[in-house]
Order: sequence, then C-alpha cells, then structure tokens
Amino acid sequence: MSSCPSRTTSRGRTRPFLCLRLPPDVTEVRNAVLAAEERLGQTDWPAQTLGLVALVLAEALNNVVEHALAGRSAGRIDLSLYFTDARLHCRIRDDGAPMPEGAIPVTTRPDLTQETQDLPEGGFGWFLIRELADEVAYTRRRGENQLDILFDPARLTDHMSD
Repeated sequence: MSSCPSRTTSRGRTRPFLCLRLPPDVTEVRNAVLAAEERLGQTDWPAQTLGLVALVLAEALNNVVEHALAGRSAGRIDLSLYFTDARLHCRIRDDGAPMPEGAIPVTTRPDLTQETQDLPEGGFGWFLIRELADEVAYTRRRGENQLDILFDPARLTDHMSD
C-alpha cells in the first residue's frame, strides 16, 4: 500500500485527505480500511459511524479484488477520501474488468427469516453498500472502473438507531 500519485486539483476539486494505492490483495484491503478508519478517527464523526463507513469500504474494495481483479497478481486500486460539504466522498478506482452489464448489480433486501443454512453465501454486499450510503455511482472510462460512494453522517447515525 502506498500513497496515490499526486493529481492536479484544478476546476475546484477538493484535495483528498486520504489517498492510497493498493494491489489486489485482501490483506492490503484490510490495511487500507484500517488506515481510512484511523484517518477518519481524527474527525468528529462518532466511532459507530466510522465503523459503518469501514464496513462499506471493506465490501467495495473486496469486490474489486474478488471480481474486477480476480486471479490477477498485478493490478491497481486507488482509494481516495474527500469531504464535500458535510459529507464524506469515497472514490475507488481500479484497472480491472468492468461491472457485469456496465452497472452496479441490482439487489433486494435479503430474506433473513430463512434458516441460517439456507441463506446464500454472498449477495449481501451491494445491498449493504446501497443501504448505508447516501449515493453510489459507477462509471467506466478508458479501461478504468470508478465507484463513488457518498456518506452523510446524520443518515448513518439514523441507521444506528434503527
């Protein structure tokens, strides 16, 4: 894991307060999530809110490793965190395969009334990401995936009280 290469911040863009470049490796994902959580811990956001952000980041970054960059030892994942107004903007870029059908998978609320052994092994990640984030957007340009996830701390606090 290393810092992202510097980019110009023209056109009024906010400089990221955290920018990491990591290879497609689950250990590196875990380290990146911990680094993000530590850096966000310097804000006034509650610890529980930071935990939900970390959960979403872990899901999204692991999806990149397991799907977009599956089977590749070489590859690039960039994670940038910005504050825009009172919201946290997380941007994940990678040079892996595009999302199926060029879009974030459509998901529904999992049926948790089933017996534990009857629950599917996967499929909860995108539902969780969409449920906890304010906005989620995916684009593919010039061989690069970009996932933008925005969080409103007040909305995350509401989730904790549900």
